[in-house]
Amino acid sequence: MKNIVTPLQARKPRTIEFTQSAEQKPIVINVVPFEPIEGDITSRFWTVIENGVVVQKSKEIKPFCLANIRRTAIYFEQYIKENAIPDFRCRGAPGSRANAPMSSYDPIQATYHMAVELYESIPDEVAAYEGGALVANREKRLLGNLFTLSFAIRQTTGSAYICGEDTLDMAPETDDPSYPLQGKVSLPRMLLAQFDSINHTKLLVPLRMKVLRELEYLIVQNKKRYWFTIYVCLFILLREASWITEDRSRHAKAVHQAKIRYSIPSFVESLQEGCNTLLMFWHYYNCRPMPASADAAAHYTSFLSELTVEQYNLVMWTMTNSGVQEQLSMWRTYRTENGFIPEPEQPHDGETAYTGNQRKLPWDHPYYWIAQLFEEDWTPHPTYKREYI
Repeated sequence: MKNIVTPLQARKPRTIEFTQSAEQKPIVINVVPFEPIEGDITSRFWTVIENGVVVQKSKEIKPFCLANIRRTAIYFEQYIKENAIPDFRCRGAPGSRANAPMSSYDPIQATYHMAVELYESIPDEVAAYEGGALVANREKRLLGNLFTLSFAIRQTTGSAYICGEDTLDMAPETDDPSYPLQGKVSLPRMLLAQFDSINHTKLLVPLRMKVLRELEYLIVQNKKRYWFTIYVCLFILLREASWITEDRSRHAKAVHQAKIRYSIPSFVESLQEGCNTLLMFWHYYNCRPMPASADAAAHYTSFLSELTVEQYNLVMWTMTNSGVQEQLSMWRTYRTENGFIPEPEQPHDGETAYTGNQRKLPWDHPYYWIAQLFEEDWTPHPTYKREYI
């Protein structure tokens, strides 16, 4: 990470706020203008269909960069760590409490909500051995790092826009209804690139290694009391993978007019291969069949006996959820009918359809990867292979 050296940096820094959603606490940064050089991208590009013709559009955005990238990196890292758990609470469903009917909430939201409850119920420290000194609780550390990683991942999706009083002398776009950030002021492109660099270097890479290392530790312990923690971690990682691929699909439609299914194809290819690796570890660890959801006694007689009633009910509800069962049914058909997958639904009028040869598998469906946690006799599923324009 390096600061951009420009004579314009002598100007007094300006303080702006930006966010990706109204629910998210704004990020506050100091910025300065810079002089673009050849190769710098300062415009936002998108494509639309007008009278049946693909038209590429662009909007010039004023060139600004961070006043001090290293100070901003320290601030951003702290921002992510401080807001990760509040973000998870926002994603969780209050209806996930035991006194609410199962049909009243979404399993994904409820699992996120219960993950925070689990984290808060685990002590910060445990004895290294019976009667030994207290050490950091690796189970709690895993969940804390997972929440932080997930929140950092969310910063790589969506579109950032300025939300504070200082809009860097730019007005919201209101004339062109096709503009992706209609009525908002887009964050300058160099700032986005700098934040991508900070996020990758300071958060995504180190946190990924920490989460995988702690997750592997719990798995090899092979203890029933860790089952729900391991399940929750894999559930969240797989759900975030679907979230990312859905965002890459959105971006491919907006920028590449769906000539490829996902933007940054090599990244999505690697991401999905990683999902299969996670599922391989899961099915090695969880090699016993799941209990029947209708068998109430199975809670206390199966390998899930360490789960609370609320945790057990959530797992059973998720397993029988219509979205999960739809995915499992698709793969049963795939195996029995020689790889048959039905054609996806056609998009609504005005929407861009991807028509390439990798259009059938619903990789960005919210339950695509989650459902495979419950799949019996699981084998690795086909993954996306990078495409070239």
